[in-house]
Amino acid sequence: MPPKQTVLTLAGTALALLLFVWIGVRAYGGNVSALLHMDEQFGQRYAVPAGVVLYKDAGYDGMLYYQIAREVPAVFAGGNVSFDSAYRFQRILLPLFAYGTALGNEQALPYTILLVNLAAAMGALAFVLSMMPGKTLHALTVVANPAILVGIVYSLTEPLSLLFVAAFFWVWEKNGRTLTLLSLLLLLLSLLARETTVFLIALLLVWFVWRRQWKQALLVLAPVALPAIIKVTKP
Repeated sequence: MPPKQTVLTLAGTALALLLFVWIGVRAYGGNVSALLHMDEQFGQRYAVPAGVVLYKDAGYDGMLYYQIAREVPAVFAGGNVSFDSAYRFQRILLPLFAYGTALGNEQALPYTILLVNLAAAMGALAFVLSMMPGKTLHALTVVANPAILVGIVYSLTEPLSLLFVAAFFWVWEKNGRTLTLLSLLLLLLSLLARETTVFLIALLLVWFVWRRQWKQALLVLAPVALPAIIKVTKP
């Protein structure tokens, strides 16, 4: 059972994040779709369901991940998608998890995107607390940072990517800083959430080369190589 301090930290953080979200949506009557930051032009072009908050100003990336979540059935059916952006589709995990959590219900997507990001933030904190017992303030920096906070209120992919990064380091430390199949899978998942994980992989590669751990250096390239091979071999 987790220590009492850990449970209290997680509970307090969850309440703080919910308050943060409430501040972000209260001006819109509590409508969570406001966190998508979708502009009117985008909403009209893709015929979003009634009730989605549309901004007059230019939208932001959250609206793109929402639309990709709507396109998930077409992606897996091999059909045409109305929103065509290979750059955004490579960040498929948030839309995929949101769609799966919503059970395909488009009306629920704004809520499930928020739910996935909140769960990711809490999961990342739980992993870091486990790795840093007795250093609660240090661990809280994983949540109290722009990547997580902005990611939540703008429906971005950073929280999910950081969850898998935190999980990777937890597994990596548990295995004596040796790569395992699970740790490589976590790196791949983080990469599929947000491609900037490649910079972490590059640093790990340098670290392994510096320590002359050649096998580990080759293994750490696997999460990058697999998507690259799929992309090259795709007809």
